[in-house]
Amino acid sequence: MLSSGGAYRRVIWVRIILLLTSVLFFLLSIGLLLALLLPVASSLRGNEWQGAAASGLLTCVVFLSLGVWGAHGWHLRPEFTLFTLSKAPHKADQYRLSGESGGAVRGLKCQLPRYAAWGIGLACLAGVVAVAYLNELLIAHLPGDLGLWLREQQTVQAYQTERLFGHHSPPVLLIQMGLLALLTPLAEEYFFRGTLQTLLGKVLPPAGAVTITALIFTLFHLNAVGALPILALALLLGVMRRQTASLLPGILLHALNNAATVLIYYTNSTAPTL
Repeated sequence: MLSSGGAYRRVIWVRIILLLTSVLFFLLSIGLLLALLLPVASSLRGNEWQGAAASGLLTCVVFLSLGVWGAHGWHLRPEFTLFTLSKAPHKADQYRLSGESGGAVRGLKCQLPRYAAWGIGLACLAGVVAVAYLNELLIAHLPGDLGLWLREQQTVQAYQTERLFGHHSPPVLLIQMGLLALLTPLAEEYFFRGTLQTLLGKVLPPAGAVTITALIFTLFHLNAVGALPILALALLLGVMRRQTASLLPGILLHALNNAATVLIYYTNSTAPTL
């Protein structure tokens, strides 16, 4: 017979599997829908950004809907404060994730002062850019079949980027910025850091929850060329979520990263993949 702690852990793992299975089902459904509409999309040559925007919008709706459903249905209470839940000014901030009755709740401690977390987060975001350029160098000099395949994928991705971001009018740029720099960070942070990482934090150590969430985040992007910088960004966002006990800092850093990436792509299609 399972103890109350064992039963609680089993419930959490079932919820994690249900959450990931649900998002995979909906994303595959979107992919199937787009595949069925490909004959129509082929007549819109030169307007690929419209199809990409529709796909991105549907994906954001899926992530945000499932994130809200999981967070509020399971009483995870993701916070949107600028700094931290704690009001204590002179000691390390502490908070506990909410849980159901009868289950052990894993406490997390923020080791940094609240303002220091913001400064370190911005500095680490610059480090993510450095990782992106190092990733470019690694792909350029990687030997063997893997290096050849990655360079081929890089060429294909550069062409697709040019089609999506190059030579568009300012109104189109504003639409892309709204989707990629506003809606996407909100939806992804709510789902991955607000719901998934919080659930994992109930059954795993904090470092394990942050790392596994970052790996899943990277896999969902289906971007082998940009896997390293995406993973670096995901780890940063996970740490910011843990250190500040809030989703808002991660959302703002994610938005800043995406906005800079869109502007780089808009002006230079050969920019590194973030």
